[in-house]
Amino acid sequence: MTAEVILTKKKEMDLFTLDGLTKQTGVSSEQWDTYIIKELIDNAIDACESAGIEKPEVHITINESSISVKDNANGITKEILDKIIDINTYVGSKHYFKRPARGAQGNALLTILSIPYVFKKIVNTVIIQSRGKEYRINCEHDEIYQNSRLAYTYTETDAITNGTEITVNIPPSDFNNRYYYYDQREYYKKIINNFAVFNPYCTFKAEIHGDQVFHDRIGDIRKTKSGKESVHWYSYQAFKDLVHAYIREGYGDISIKNFCIERFTGISNSTKNEVLLNLMQSKYLNDFLNNHADIEQLYKNLKTECRVVNPSILGEIGKDRLLAFFGDDARSARYKKIEGNLEVNGCITPFVLEGAAVQSESNHKSTMYPGLNNSPLVWDNSISNYVFGDMSDFRVGYHDGVFMAVHLICPNIAFSSYSKAQFDLSPFYGAIEEVLKSILKDYYELRDKANKERQKAYRQERKEKEEKEKQEKREQKTKEKEKKKSIKEIFRETWQKALDETTNNGKYAADIRQVFYKHRPLIEETSGKINYDYYSSLVEELEREAGKRLVNRETRGELVHPRSTERKPINTKFANTYYAPSHEFNKILYIEKRGFLDVLIENEIHSRYDMALIGGQGFLTWDIKKLINDTVNGSSGEINVYCLHDCDISGIQILNAARKEHYTEGTKVNIIDMGITPGEAIRKKYLSESSTSKKSYNYETVQDIISKDEFEWLTHKEGHRVELNIFSPSEFVGYVETKLKEFGVTEKVIPPTEVIEDHINKTIESEKEDMINDAVAEGLSELNELFYKIKSVVVGEYDIRKTLENDFEEHIQIDPAAIQEDVKLDLDENPVQSWRHFTEVHVKKQLNDIDGWDDHIRNVVKANTDSRVLDILKSVVEEISKNQDFNISSRGL
Repeated sequence: MTAEVILTKKKEMDLFTLDGLTKQTGVSSEQWDTYIIKELIDNAIDACESAGIEKPEVHITINESSISVKDNANGITKEILDKIIDINTYVGSKHYFKRPARGAQGNALLTILSIPYVFKKIVNTVIIQSRGKEYRINCEHDEIYQNSRLAYTYTETDAITNGTEITVNIPPSDFNNRYYYYDQREYYKKIINNFAVFNPYCTFKAEIHGDQVFHDRIGDIRKTKSGKESVHWYSYQAFKDLVHAYIREGYGDISIKNFCIERFTGISNSTKNEVLLNLMQSKYLNDFLNNHADIEQLYKNLKTECRVVNPSILGEIGKDRLLAFFGDDARSARYKKIEGNLEVNGCITPFVLEGAAVQSESNHKSTMYPGLNNSPLVWDNSISNYVFGDMSDFRVGYHDGVFMAVHLICPNIAFSSYSKAQFDLSPFYGAIEEVLKSILKDYYELRDKANKERQKAYRQERKEKEEKEKQEKREQKTKEKEKKKSIKEIFRETWQKALDETTNNGKYAADIRQVFYKHRPLIEETSGKINYDYYSSLVEELEREAGKRLVNRETRGELVHPRSTERKPINTKFANTYYAPSHEFNKILYIEKRGFLDVLIENEIHSRYDMALIGGQGFLTWDIKKLINDTVNGSSGEINVYCLHDCDISGIQILNAARKEHYTEGTKVNIIDMGITPGEAIRKKYLSESSTSKKSYNYETVQDIISKDEFEWLTHKEGHRVELNIFSPSEFVGYVETKLKEFGVTEKVIPPTEVIEDHINKTIESEKEDMINDAVAEGLSELNELFYKIKSVVVGEYDIRKTLENDFEEHIQIDPAAIQEDVKLDLDENPVQSWRHFTEVHVKKQLNDIDGWDDHIRNVVKANTDSRVLDILKSVVEEISKNQDFNISSRGL
């Protein structure tokens, strides 16, 4: 067996493949435009803050070909850029520090440099202008050998001498970001508005596809009240990573004492420093290289000696500056701030949560501005879902014009990827809910009051509507009652006219629906509207008076005779022309569902019991009853009809209606219950189901068939019903046969003696003719054989046939175009016929008139006939004819 091949992939491919870069950025490629804009603005503001710029300015330009962001910080040096484009290193000033930061992944700019190449194969990906130089970043990528790197060329320029401008060479129109909703331009404006809410000390100037956006600064930078951090914000692992990073970057010669004083709050006097350094041999950070236990000891000492700082050290945006974004509406806005400490993953996590909300007097859509550490939450919807989620207890109407801003400051956010797209906000949910309750209090009170007023008005409106509907129903019922009488009168007056029009004065049979559509206009032009169900009842009333069907009905049943698999559809036409076969069956099995017929036919139930099968659709129709009547009239005047039905009120009523039907006078139709009874269903524990019928039944209608207890079992609140469908095919056949035996149904049809005698005579007559024909054929067989031999000697039949077949094509000449013209004329005179018929007529006529064909036949026959033998045979026949005493017996044939 061939050894498994080991394949490798370089780690830097995460920056040069779609899947890898998607993981690095934390968002799909369709949203990379948002990622680029947000990260560049975050970096620009960070650069200004790190440089101590008192009046930060950020300029954003988005046009058809690129996205550009410029700041007024100190700029990027060539040495820093060399580190940034190193694809094997994450560069940043915040990755290891626990402070409120917009992000801590350290590779945001690196991913932006590679996005144009990965997304659109743009090699010249980014232009960076800073400190009088223009750097053009190029992507070099070998897909096969995975040798990839970012490089740059630079030129001197006077364009940017103050700050840094980064331009990403990718057309924004190439993105299909699902967050655009309706307008890409408005979406970009909202991102910049978000930044302005949480960075009021910055000036934002933007040009987005020609549209200008401007937010002037409000006040000075006021973030954390101290540049130091608390050791309690660090887990031990985070603390150790920070020490290792200092040593790795060449700061290992810093004394532990200075490292603690510079880095952490609460370390300020020599006495405390002495305690911190007690029991440790290490004096400098480099000493930790050979003594890792001292790192843990230092961490424990710091946590013991330094108190937990107040969360207020984190700073705030502030009420005035946060509300200032709302403009004139800020006068009625609410503001809430919460400060607290949470213990998460073994370290203390302080936070400051600010929120503000106002309901605008102008009719705007409600908007939520969520922010984290002075950066908008573009992707995470955790806070927005509180107010716009369908199941939220804090839901705000989308069209209520409520503007909200919620900002969280925290130095220890748990990011779940290198990007800032995903992080865990769950520890702060309680505080978020408390802030929302406070800042939306006025809105909720007005909303609840309005809801109560709307509900009150709705209840009153519904009450009035229901009363009006009841009154209209009462009036309609009265009108319908009055109309029904007039409709019935009009129906009877115009019935014959409608019937004559539909049947062409009795020439054709008519279906009831045909008559209905012809009759309805005659009724409604002088009376009210009439529906089909009421019309059918009026027709049936006329038919009962006439004692016959006046119009046809659709098929609602099928008949199967014994020893047959044919399912004859029972409709009015069939019932009117049906004659029951004499002495073929003496009983009928009626099944309320004709779908069961196939099982009974397959198992030959009808043949074994000489029993006709009728499959219906519920109640016995007039046509089925007529068929039963005609069957009784053709028999002894009595027949048993076994009724097979479901165990429910409808099934019981099918049986009851069949029993009460009036059949032909002088005959007797015995309707026998063979369906599932409630008592049987309870006793045998058949699987029942709840009845879904909403009808109310009276016990009096079924009291002759079931007991009061059985009626209540069928009709109580939930109801019970057992369908025949509970049986499998074999179980169903067994059920039917068991029931038939219970009723003693075993006899076959045996007709009277005179009927059997008549059938005997017909059988003998048929057999006599066949026997005589066989005898004659036997007597002539020898002579026929002799005639065949003589014919084969005299005539060459095969040669004649072969010659004529070969010569036929030469004698026949038929023109298809001429035939087609003749056919057209024939069809004009006789359009009932088809073109095939007339084509055959003309072809046969031409075949019969072939010139010279008869003479040719005679010549071919003569050429293939032995005239000598033929002459001998003729003389023999003449001799036999002359001899009067000659016969077959005398010749001994």
